[in-house]
Formats: sequence, C-alpha cells, structure tokens
Amino acid sequence: MNSEPGESLERWLRPGPFGIFLLLALFACFPSVWLGTESFFARDYGVLAYPNISFQRECFWRGELPMWNPYSNCGQPFLAQWGTMTLYPGALIYLLLPLPWSLGIFCLAHVWLGGLGMYLLARRWTDTNFAAALAGTLYVFNGILLASFAWPNYLATLGWMPFVVLLAERATREGGRWIVGAAVVGALQMLTGAPEIILFTWLIVGVLGLCDVARAPGSLLPFAKRIFGMVLLTAGLAAAQLLPFFDLLSHSQRDVAFATGKWQLPLWGWANFLVPLYNAFETPWGQYYQYDQAFLTSVYLGGAALTLALLGLFRWPDWRARALFVLAVLAVVLAFGTLTPAYGVIRKAVPFVGLGRYPVKFLLVLAFVIPLLAGCGLAAVVKSRLRSGLFTLALLVAVTMGLIAWAAQGQRFADYSAWPESFRANVGYSWNQNSPGKILPDAVMNTAIRCGLFALVIVLLAAATRAARHGAALAFAALALIVVDARLHTPKQNPTLPSALFARQDWAREMSPVPSGAARIFITPQAENVLTYSTGTNEARIWAVKRRAEWSSLNLLDGVAKVNGSSTLQTREQRLVEQTLYSMTNRLPAGLLDFLGVAWITSSNAVDEWSPRATARPVVSAGQEIIFADDAAALTEITRGGFDGQRVLYLPPAARAGLAGTSAVPVVVTNVVITSHRLEAFLNASGPTIAVIAQSYYPAWQATIDDAPVPLLRGNVAFQAVPVPAGSHRLVLTYSDFNFRAGLGVSAAALLACLVLWLRLGRLRSE
Repeated sequence: MNSEPGESLERWLRPGPFGIFLLLALFACFPSVWLGTESFFARDYGVLAYPNISFQRECFWRGELPMWNPYSNCGQPFLAQWGTMTLYPGALIYLLLPLPWSLGIFCLAHVWLGGLGMYLLARRWTDTNFAAALAGTLYVFNGILLASFAWPNYLATLGWMPFVVLLAERATREGGRWIVGAAVVGALQMLTGAPEIILFTWLIVGVLGLCDVARAPGSLLPFAKRIFGMVLLTAGLAAAQLLPFFDLLSHSQRDVAFATGKWQLPLWGWANFLVPLYNAFETPWGQYYQYDQAFLTSVYLGGAALTLALLGLFRWPDWRARALFVLAVLAVVLAFGTLTPAYGVIRKAVPFVGLGRYPVKFLLVLAFVIPLLAGCGLAAVVKSRLRSGLFTLALLVAVTMGLIAWAAQGQRFADYSAWPESFRANVGYSWNQNSPGKILPDAVMNTAIRCGLFALVIVLLAAATRAARHGAALAFAALALIVVDARLHTPKQNPTLPSALFARQDWAREMSPVPSGAARIFITPQAENVLTYSTGTNEARIWAVKRRAEWSSLNLLDGVAKVNGSSTLQTREQRLVEQTLYSMTNRLPAGLLDFLGVAWITSSNAVDEWSPRATARPVVSAGQEIIFADDAAALTEITRGGFDGQRVLYLPPAARAGLAGTSAVPVVVTNVVITSHRLEAFLNASGPTIAVIAQSYYPAWQATIDDAPVPLLRGNVAFQAVPVPAGSHRLVLTYSDFNFRAGLGVSAAALLACLVLWLRLGRLRSE
C-alpha cells in the first residue's frame, strides 16, 4: 500500500528523530569541542566567561558561594553581576565536570535545547512536524546565534527562550498549572543573566497575548491576571539573584545615560542578512565583521529562512505571525541605533533602556522570529500546496542576493589604521595598525555558494512535501544543507584552541604568594594598550601572551589579584579611580600603586613579563592623618606623585560628624588573615583612629571591632575604612549581602507558592 505524501515525513520528523538529527549536526560542526580536545576561546568566551566560570568552580569545590571576587578591580561583587550564572541550576554541568570541556558541553547542550524548544513551539503553531523541524534547525543555525557563542550565558538564555514563549502562551490562554510551569521555566531563563534577551522574551509573550485579546476582547482580564501571576512568580523564584543585581546596579557605573550608539547595525547592514561578506572586512586572525559593528561576528539569516518567513507572513492564516513580523521590523529599526530617530524616541519614552548597551542586540529578536515565521511558511506549503509561491519568492530573494553581490564587487579593505577607533578598541583582538590593506575575498563567489545552497534547500523542501516514499530523506537533506550553509557562511566564526592552553600556569605562583588580594599585579596603561591591539595571525601565540599577561579576567584562572579587570558592573567610585589611573600614560602614581599593594608590574621588556615592586604596602594599615575632601579633590590627591597612603587618608566630608577625636596615631597591625569573604586583623592603637583597607568599598561588607558592629566608611575615594578606638582590638570584615538573604527568602516563598498552586490547581481540574 502506497503512503500518502507527508506520512513518512511526519513520522520521521517527530521530536525524537529531530533531536537526534540536531545533536548529530552540532557534533559535526564542533567535534573537537564535544570530544574535549579543543575549546572555544574567541572574544569574551575566553577572557571573561571562562575565567569567571573557573573561579566559580573553584569556590564550589571549596564549599563556598562566590559572593565576592577578590581578584579583579581591587575586589568586586561576583554573584550580583547576574551574568556569572552563579545561581543557575544548569551551571552544575561545568561545576561537576572538568573544564574546559564541560563549558563547551554546557554551550552546545543549551543550543540543542533551544532548537528543540523552537521545534515544539513551531509544532504547536503549525501542527506540522516538518515545519517544526525547519524552525528548530534555523533557530540554531544562523549567523546571529552562532555569533552568540562568545557569551555562554547568552546561549543559555536563548536555549530557554522558546520554552518560555511556548509555556507562557499556553498559560495566558488556558491558565491552571501552565502558569506555574511557565514561571519555573521563566525563572530558569532569568537566572542565566542576559537581561536584554530576557526582556525580548517577555516582550514577545506580551505581543502574542495581546493578539489573543484582540481576537477575543473579553479575555483581557483573564490574560492580565495570568501574565501578572507568571511575572510575579518568575521574579519571586529568581529574587535571590535579582535583588543583589539591582542593588549592585544602583551603585555601579551604569545609569540611564550609559547606552550610546556604539556597535549599532549600519544602515546597509540588512544586506548581510542574505550576503554575509557584503561590505565586511577580515581581521588578521581570519574573522569578518561589519564596519562600525563589532559585537556580532555575523548577522546572516540565509535566503531559505527569509523566503519562507515572507511566505509565512503572507500565506499563514494567523495574526500572531503578522504581529511578530512587525516586532521583527521594529527590532531591525532599533538595531540601527542613533542612525534613525526611533532609538532616541524609545530611550526617551523608556529611560531604563539606557542601562543596556549596543543597539545591534535588538537583532536577537530577529533570530527568534524569523525561524518561527519560516516554519509557518513551510506549513503553508505543506497544507496549501503553495509551491509556485515558494519558487516565486525564492527567485526574488535570489535576485536580491545577486544585486547585493554585484554591489560588493571591487570592495577592498581599508587600511587597518583607518578602521573605526571604536572597533579597534573593543573587538577583543587587535592588529598592527601599520599593516597594509588587504583585498576583500570575493564576496561574489561567497554569494554564489550561498545561492547554490539556497536553491538546493528550496528544491529539496518542495520535493519533500510531494514525495510519498523518500520525503523524510529529502527533508533531512534540506536541513543538513541549512546546517552546512550556516557553519560555512563566514570563516572562523567560532575558532577553537587546544584545551591544554587553558590550564593553570606555573608562572603565576610567585605572583600570588597569599590569596584573595593581599598582593596585586598591575598591567601598565602602555601594556594594556598593546594587549588590546596585539598583532599576529597565530591565535595560540596571541592567547599565550595574554595568558601570561593576565589580561582582562584571565588572572582568575591563576588566582592572581590585580588592580583592573573586566567586571561587567563596577562600583562607580572604583571605576572612577581605575579610569583615572589608566589615563595616566606619562607617569604612574607610585604612591597609589603602593597603597593598592601592587607587588608586580608589567616589565619594560615585554607585556607578558613581570617585574617585582619592593614598595608595595600591606592591604590593611591604620593611623593616617585624616583629610576630609570630596571625591574630585581626593582623586586628584591620591593620583599625584607625592601621595603616601601610609601617612594620609581622604574621607568624604559627610563622615566628619562621626569621627570627633580621631587623629593620626601610631598603630601596630598584626595577624592579618584574608579569605574570599572575610578579613581579620589585630590592631593596637595609642588613640582613636581609622583603619584603611585597600579593597573596593561596597555596602555589603560589614565591619566589627571585638564583635561589635562599627560603620564601614569609604576612604581614598573607592576603598574601605573603619573607625578604631584606642587600645588592642580585633577588626573583622565579612561580606554579608542582605539583599541576597532577603531574595533567598522571597525565592523560597515563591517556590512554596508554586508547589501549593500546582497541587491546588491540579485538584480543581480533577473535580
């Protein structure tokens, strides 16, 4: 008996077979990462995410919760950074399994999860396994998501995004236990710590819910109650993370004026949705970027995705598809940033948007919407036999690709020295500015390959919808070509290095004689500049130099404390001191470096060699002369040549009232013990005075003298100071974050509420 067209197709493209296909596709793209012989390393993955995760893992195996990072920026909150994923349950993958292999598995597992989630969402929308499989494949294999491998927490957030939309949509429609399920999944996504993507997720949920309300106005009140319940439970479950984050945000360098037009999509950047090398340039290590936009290594979506998305827009009978398309268009307009008025209007209407960075991030909405619309388009082909419409749209898209490629003829690199300063300063790798220009690889040839694969995909998809016997084979072939196209559309998008290069290094032992910031290293401004603009095509060599130089957050891998770092959020005052220090290229304030305990400084011979400093002061000192001055005046004094942190201490004028009788007196400091979240010292003072600790001031630190609470003051602009009475006393500083404890209580209450609601709603349904 002959099978009807589509029967075997639907059978072979159920969730199980599709999940296996997606897993095999990811293995084929990154076999060395799966096997653990190599690791991703490019950009923030290697110099920020991996060191943070390595630090978190060490704390985990010591039985500590990493609330504070003592190694970077003279000390900074760690858990409160949010993007460190400290409370995310999925972090157990890399906490329990060996690094760096486990972090690669973490990333790939969440990408696989996202593809499966998009499959389930598209299947619910279209009731077609074939369309769902296409949507799931396109969600994983596009330039935007593959560019997100630079940030493991982005991949985790994107992995949960389709599930949040799927469950939240069911919750707003049906209520009941779906509300609890959506809240739990929403909380998992919330704990991954990519605020913009989380916001985009709930924006999509809201748009889809309003579509339902528009069709049935009487559902407005139930919709409002259900979405409010979901948001409340989600926020409650994640409160242990959110409350410390918002507290740090209020003390950080970011405010509503923080965002700028940096790294926005060029007005012509939409062309790269179809032609990845149009107006792009190659860096010396072989990656490609758009001019003026160095955040995403690619924004390529592909001809097949856009063709089927347009078909879904015009021929799929669901207003939700049209609403999402409008949202996608708005996202592209906002990605242009200050190049259009829309971004300024949005920032003015919603000032909170100014806390974010990089307008190009709005394209992450596009990376979600286009695969889902493409699934709707293929479902229209399957159910309505729209093959002629499919071929017509495909021809128009192919012609557009050809015109873009024709416009790209004759493009050349600008000289490296002409590249935008904003790009050269932030791309994460750099080059010799005096290198000659280089001819752009043939964008026409690249486009021809893209067009060829595009045509094959369209033909195979159309044939699969008609075949009675071999439809599944044709469908999997089409999906495999989509994978090939995405993986090869731009060279070296996600390069790897041997895993052995990530091991703890021997040279760091002598630079970390005591743990947790009792002695620091200092990368000079000149060395920082050289490391930022380091030259070469040998990725392993560049990585080795930066490892020895302990650049960015790489010092966390070796347990070496330093003055600067790469914390996403820094306290405003500490950031001010650091920026001032690194602007001083002509001279270095030796007194400030002594106060900060700088025992090692970049050698004058090479950026990856170190010279000892014999004048470094202890982290804890006391008995200084107190001078009351505002931050501007104090900053000027501590960065001038004659500053002596052992002799003078600058306090804000507001501290004067509580320090009557305090003076400069002899003080003996002994038995200093420093751990990650605690400092203890014994002081013998001949009169009332102040102890100063060369560690970043943050309100979560609590001070006691002989177990009695005392105020923690801010001294020398950004550091810690404690009043000490006359006599012999024990000073103890502990990191105790009230916001975390309060959030933990809220999260526990929300978890209990979810359990009660789950049981209660289950009983109601059964009655």
